[in-house]
Amino acid sequence: MPSADNTKPPFERILIAGAGPSGLLLALLLAQHNIPTTVLEAWPQLDTRLRASQYGVPATRIFRRAGLLPDFRAASIPKFPAICWRRVADGEKLVEIDMGVVEDEEDRMVVLQLGIIVQIMYRHCTERFPGLIDIRFNHKVLGAGEEAGTGKAWLDVEIGGEEEEKRVERMEADYVVGCDGSGSAVRRSLFGREWPGQTFDCRFIVQNVFYEGFEKHGWDGGNYLVDNQHWGLVARRGHGGLWRVTYGDPAVGLTDEEYLARRPWHFKNILPGAPEPDEYKVEQTNMYNIHNRCVPSFKVGRILLAADAAHVCNP
Repeated sequence: MPSADNTKPPFERILIAGAGPSGLLLALLLAQHNIPTTVLEAWPQLDTRLRASQYGVPATRIFRRAGLLPDFRAASIPKFPAICWRRVADGEKLVEIDMGVVEDEEDRMVVLQLGIIVQIMYRHCTERFPGLIDIRFNHKVLGAGEEAGTGKAWLDVEIGGEEEEKRVERMEADYVVGCDGSGSAVRRSLFGREWPGQTFDCRFIVQNVFYEGFEKHGWDGGNYLVDNQHWGLVARRGHGGLWRVTYGDPAVGLTDEEYLARRPWHFKNILPGAPEPDEYKVEQTNMYNIHNRCVPSFKVGRILLAADAAHVCNP
């Protein structure tokens, strides 16, 4: 009898909705097992909004397995000295974890903006596995389903950019994985618009900031803020004095402009030295709703959900 072809992939193709960090990481991990994927992204380019920026040991172990960790280390700040919790009222450190004790550990924390991580992942997908990973932009997933008895799942996809005439096409694969974020169309196809948990009334404001006062007042590493009005995280995030300032605003029912108008008040309380607006530079800002939700099941037949499509967690 002829020998089995060990190079034949175990599946013909997996469809992944979303070319964010979870979608691209999944594609890389599958490609290492010779499993072809098509990654569908609604946007015309990669998402560079301000989101996560530090990743603990469970994440770095997966990054290493995917062959990404060396490039992440090269792009990140060279050393993350400590994580502490501070009381906002007087800036006092309540407790501190010295990260220097694990600076020689291979799987120590990575500190890097998610937008940069996604760009590195994309480069690995296109350069290392050009025949196995097919990434398509301007492909907006509208819905997902499975035809009983066919062994296939499908996605309905709207194809085309802003200047193009759009068309809708049904794409089939062995499995579909929804990695399309908190507004997941794949999740809505399975469970509708309601899912267990709660969405909080306050907003989460995330910005990149340059401010000389951090160094002047001896701040470094990551600083979690303990306060009813100004809770959040202030952390060094890049070369050249770049910091991430993230805080929750407990006000309810404001417009985005009204939330941003309150930023000088938050910064005066949060940042060391109580600076005025002309003493710091805000480079980029994104705002988010705060959720605590999780789907009843991460797998329904041949359709799976991952990351924010499956769970959005109160930070």
